[in-house]
Amino acid sequence: MALTFASPLTRGFSVFLDAFIEKLDPYINEVITSPERVEEIVKKLIGDHSLLSLMLVASIEVISKYRVNPREIIVRVVGAFEELREKVSRCGISDLDALDIFVEHDVWKLEMIIEDPETFFKTLYGFMKNYPQDFAEYVKDYFAGWLLVVAIDKVADCNKIEELMRILRKYAEDLDAYITTFQLLMENKEKT
Repeated sequence: MALTFASPLTRGFSVFLDAFIEKLDPYINEVITSPERVEEIVKKLIGDHSLLSLMLVASIEVISKYRVNPREIIVRVVGAFEELREKVSRCGISDLDALDIFVEHDVWKLEMIIEDPETFFKTLYGFMKNYPQDFAEYVKDYFAGWLLVVAIDKVADCNKIEELMRILRKYAEDLDAYITTFQLLMENKEKT
């Protein structure tokens, strides 16, 4: 399976990333078939410990690949989203805010990890520790959005893309609120 959305980050990677993509494929297919069940699918994904282990190792590989020039990962993520925006636009969909919010969220996280990882991870941990239910909602919303974005990338049918985009909008709005929450929490950490 080739995920074009992921390909700018994954070309030339090892067995771990290939295994992760292969194991992820049934979840993506489920989202494509039944996008209204994305939260149920996310619960299954979060319970799949072998998939999460592969995701962790693949993430470490991506980080190690870009350690010399960490901003390159941001350039590639933005480039992949631009290609996805063009694909969605070709379907006559003009409201691309959901994709923009999703890329903004990912780019913001990557920038924080590059610029001030200690503050970012302490803030994230504090959020998880002090607001466990909100953190669980964040994880659910993020993975739901992520699965929808990858599903949008995988399908060619414009009607299906439109359906997936409609559902993505809800999760994008939630992610937008989390960016603000994390920024406020980080500002408060810097003041103390």
